Amino acid sequence: MEQDIKQEIVSIQLNSESTIPLYVQLYRHIKQMIEQGKLSTNFKMPPIRWMAEKLQINPGTVVRAYKELEKNGFLISKWGSGSFVAEVPLYESEESDEQTAFAYQSTAFSEGMIDMSSVALDPDRFFAESFKRAVNRVLDASGGRAFTVEDDLGCYSLRESLALELAKRKIMTSPQNVQVISGAQQGIDICARAMIEPGDCVFAEDPTYPGALESLRASGAKIIGIPIDENGLRVDEFERKLEVFRPKLVYLMPIVQNPTGLSMSQKTKRKILGLAHFYDFYVIEDDYCSGILYDEVESAPLKAYDRDDRVIYIRSLSHMFVSGMRLGYLITPSKLADSLKSVKRMTDIQTSGLIQRIFDYYLRSNLWNEHKTKLQDSYQHQFAAACRILDEKFRASFDWCLPSGGFCFWIRLKNGLSAKKVVEESRKRGLIISNGDAYYVYSKPDDHLRISIAQVSEEKMVEGFERLAEAIAEIS
Repeated sequence: MEQDIKQEIVSIQLNSESTIPLYVQLYRHIKQMIEQGKLSTNFKMPPIRWMAEKLQINPGTVVRAYKELEKNGFLISKWGSGSFVAEVPLYESEESDEQTAFAYQSTAFSEGMIDMSSVALDPDRFFAESFKRAVNRVLDASGGRAFTVEDDLGCYSLRESLALELAKRKIMTSPQNVQVISGAQQGIDICARAMIEPGDCVFAEDPTYPGALESLRASGAKIIGIPIDENGLRVDEFERKLEVFRPKLVYLMPIVQNPTGLSMSQKTKRKILGLAHFYDFYVIEDDYCSGILYDEVESAPLKAYDRDDRVIYIRSLSHMFVSGMRLGYLITPSKLADSLKSVKRMTDIQTSGLIQRIFDYYLRSNLWNEHKTKLQDSYQHQFAAACRILDEKFRASFDWCLPSGGFCFWIRLKNGLSAKKVVEESRKRGLIISNGDAYYVYSKPDDHLRISIAQVSEEKMVEGFERLAEAIAEIS
């Protein structure tokens, strides 16, 4: 029986003359076989090299197809064992073609393009003189030792500074519980690898950060989406699903949620921690952008209320500091410290010693507070301008969440407008924006956009909105 199925797989016809990439064709064929029940749950997929040889394609093509199938919940990769067919998703996917399956891939930009999809900081807002001063001071003080790190957890001086900084936000921890990491994505991946076994149930806000979904699925998690409305996480739905499922882990962004920009109230945070204690699950708190706040929001992290040591707090510094220099940290519950440290060691051994010492200098010299204040003031003015433009030009076409901070607007299209068509038409006019379908757990409605002001000047932002208005007028 298994041999017959393998034979059917390798009889797949791929058309090298088609404009559709080979890996997309292979993805579609395997996905269809899974949906039709020809490939049952836990069926072991043929090895990559064997598959490539039989189909007479490059092994990289098979790798890419398998990776996208994992990303979208159809396959589970087990380290050292291969790829297996996952359980049928709990919510039927509405994706219609490869556009939704691969919506989160990076796009090549040509000259004259305006990028309102990226959340990387505008390079022109990089405060070079402050950074140069910090680099010189670190090199003068440490010489060649500036490039080394003696501790698996990270530079002790930085971890000490971070513990003091966290105390200002009501998170009481010690340097021993701080693990320096290379950005939030690595932190999420470490948690997934250390804590998730194939088939484990994980809850996540829906919509949410696609990179987190990728890491959780790659570890074999069965993800349950918890809907969000204009007030944030639907706590009633969260509690109702807890009664049916028993998650090992819950992934949340309580402050400036990505993509909606909404923040949880203190009441919601306390409710979630009470449920974590009652139903015995851990929470990953992803705090990627709490340094940029426009509203009088409750800004204490969920971790600040954690008296039961159930929250793994992950903070990315790249979004606020220097986007190209990957840096972040996580606060580990005592019971998980050894396993998380072990996985971190396997992934990249250590995060750059130089960037750790530079950031330590920023914290100890008050440069960090100056940096945050200048950044906040810069984006605050641009955010207000973006709100005025949306209100004046797009009321008839959009509804949107007013974000409490960050760089993004989460937009729902009106009048039957298709997000896919708006994205395509905008690109023709030299504007890159994000299709919202990539942020959903399974269901992918074609009616949301995420627009970012992070990487554009105010002048470019205004021009970008003009191009968006033209695109909408063209397809309306």
